Amino acid sequence: GINAEYMGSQGCVALKLFFLSFASVRSVVVVAPTMESLRTSLLQSDEDVTKQILTQLIRDASNNEHKISDLVSCISHHLHQSNDVSPLPCKKVNACHDEHLVEGKFDVDDCSQTPDGGIPSVDQMPQDDDSIVARVEKALDAIREGEFVVVCDGENRENEGDLIIAAEKTTPEKMAFMINCTSGLICVGITEERTQQLNLPQMVQHNTDGKCTAFTVSIDYKRGTTTGISAGDRSITARALANMESRPDDFTRPGHLFPLRAKPGGVLERPGHTESSVDLCRLAGVYPAGVLCEIVKRDGSMARPKILHRFASTYNLPIIMIADIIHYRKVKNL
Repeated sequence: GINAEYMGSQGCVALKLFFLSFASVRSVVVVAPTMESLRTSLLQSDEDVTKQILTQLIRDASNNEHKISDLVSCISHHLHQSNDVSPLPCKKVNACHDEHLVEGKFDVDDCSQTPDGGIPSVDQMPQDDDSIVARVEKALDAIREGEFVVVCDGENRENEGDLIIAAEKTTPEKMAFMINCTSGLICVGITEERTQQLNLPQMVQHNTDGKCTAFTVSIDYKRGTTTGISAGDRSITARALANMESRPDDFTRPGHLFPLRAKPGGVLERPGHTESSVDLCRLAGVYPAGVLCEIVKRDGSMARPKILHRFASTYNLPIIMIADIIHYRKVKNL
């Protein structure tokens, strides 16, 4: 029931809101006899042409069915360039160009270009002292400012990348972004001293995890939260972990946030994401508690280095290796 007359002078904005509202609805179907040409035209069009194309799409229905997520992914790439409507959350923003669509989804593994040219691999990152120090200090600036950092551990370990942000800087909006871009199992790296202060014992007595990730019992903060699972609730719990006035009985157990106990020696003792989150916060001069979670692709599989670099480039986030933090601490004698 959408047409150009109904949309009026704000037609393009109405179209944006219409398609954004269906971004996560997979069962809705749109039809078009020339979907490929429409995708191409959309990516090259201005806003008036976009309105005409979409109106034609609705009017000229045929028996060729395409899920709306197919078209929305293409449109979102086009709308990402506009200033009046924010881009879709990362799971809805296409990770490659339209030629990589496979059955209405983007084959993220087949991405070969970033918006500014190419995706640097890990071994292409400069390894001289000055470059490593500069990368880490850029990450520390981001942590101080309450921004995310992408931290990769390398192929010889988990070969994964985590989003990390200072717990004390976490907001509902930041938490929502993290939930949308990661596995959703949000953790907070904290010191051993903090686990003792808040009476947070280990989740199990005998840890058989391959990397010995030191999960404590899960928690929710009591005040100002409801069920504990929302982005707002989890951000409140994260900030409470970084608040020295918090006491053990301020938290319910079990909950929806997962504290992780870092080794006292940080990445020099254990080169893990848990220790990286705590070390980055400590080195940045904020409370040593970092919210972290593994970045995943749209299909739920793990994002590997090439995709992690593209992700960092797309959202203008610093990206570093755990090895960089180790090197930085040794060079700076920290």
